Amino acid sequence: KRYWEEAMPVVKARAARPTKPATASKPGGGPPVVKPAAGVRCGYVKPWSPKSRSAAKKDAAAKPSLQTAKATKPAEATKPAEAAKATKPAKPAKAAKEAKAAKAAAPAKRTKAAAGAKPRKSVKRKRAELEEEEEEESNKRQRLFWRGWKEVFPIGTEWEQMDAVDVVGWDFEHLLEDMTDGELSNRDHPVYFFCCTEPQMLPWGKTESGEQAYTVVTIPCIVAVVGDIAPPAKLGITSVMMDQEQIVDMSELKIDWAPWLLDSGYKRGKPKFYRTVCVARKRWLDAMSEEDRKRYDFSLPYIFLPKQLAEDIDSSVHKIEMIAGKTVDIQFDVSMDRVDDIVEELMEDYEHLKGHEKEVHGIVKKLALEQKDRVRQKKAERAAKLAEYTPEQQKALDNLQFIKYYPQNVTPDTTQCRVPFINRYYGHAHAVKPSEVAKERALFDVALEHHS
Repeated sequence: KRYWEEAMPVVKARAARPTKPATASKPGGGPPVVKPAAGVRCGYVKPWSPKSRSAAKKDAAAKPSLQTAKATKPAEATKPAEAAKATKPAKPAKAAKEAKAAKAAAPAKRTKAAAGAKPRKSVKRKRAELEEEEEEESNKRQRLFWRGWKEVFPIGTEWEQMDAVDVVGWDFEHLLEDMTDGELSNRDHPVYFFCCTEPQMLPWGKTESGEQAYTVVTIPCIVAVVGDIAPPAKLGITSVMMDQEQIVDMSELKIDWAPWLLDSGYKRGKPKFYRTVCVARKRWLDAMSEEDRKRYDFSLPYIFLPKQLAEDIDSSVHKIEMIAGKTVDIQFDVSMDRVDDIVEELMEDYEHLKGHEKEVHGIVKKLALEQKDRVRQKKAERAAKLAEYTPEQQKALDNLQFIKYYPQNVTPDTTQCRVPFINRYYGHAHAVKPSEVAKERALFDVALEHHS
């Protein structure tokens, strides 16, 4: 009876289902779509097979229904653990909470790390720690010295190397001393500064085996222009790939002279120091073509010095020509040699030129005329440059003094790399600092500090 009471609702629901479900075709054609009847659960249902009353009674006796299992418990448990769990009284909420707290306060199992063994670090963690240590050491070196020299823009340095200029943490305290209390502090006219860089191979650091390591270091140099006249705001752009040099205004590359203000940066209401600055934004630089970016790499501070015009113009000729099927090396100076003399020397040196005197004479004469035209053109350019300046300005330009400042770090040591040459326009510096005396004093201070 109980079996049929549970099975009859299912039987009635199955009987209410239609024998043939309704079908509908898709709008675009294709097989029909089967639509389930209303109130019937969609999906596969296992068909019901009736059993005999005796079999139903046996099943009911062997496996009681859900309601009977909830109401009464089995007399015998199949397992001792289940019987113990069934007979164990339920813990109150407070007791369960205390048991959980006691379990959390219990001592943890002893591991290798607790026994004294060092935990293993991942490769990423080790690398991150090394990078942090290097960055902290670099920041510590940079905090030791005056950082104001970085306000001078390094002209002619590649944009990719800008960050490598101050990897070491350079010491320009001697420059600050000259600007505040030294020879540059009490000038009647402003002093102008520009920066240039010189990559050099220097001994710096140690290898894994403990030997001396050599690294390419970008050394910054600060050049001070001292005089009664300001240097021009122009740049010279030249390279091996360019046919001729270009003299352009600094403003084309967004570079200019700007006041350099220190604690005592003014005298009589005017700045005492000027420096080169670049106001180009990164967005503007990223939008530039590769050719325009290279202009920064090949640019140099430009100046015209009248005393350089006293240098002799190169009037020599060196050319290799193909005459009578063979090469002939022709060398002479148009200011000293005659064409006929050069032809006679060539006829004596090359036997295969016999019978080709007129051809050799025409080639030598053509080369001599071309070189004379070049010399004449250069002299005219020099005269035109001189005409742009008054005699007072020419004298002031010739009296300009250039002081080249190198960093005075003990490590790495830049003593062997210090040269007076600045660039092709400024020529050589009148003084290079720090001097050898300053270096010896710095070494003595380091030794004294280490001893103390």
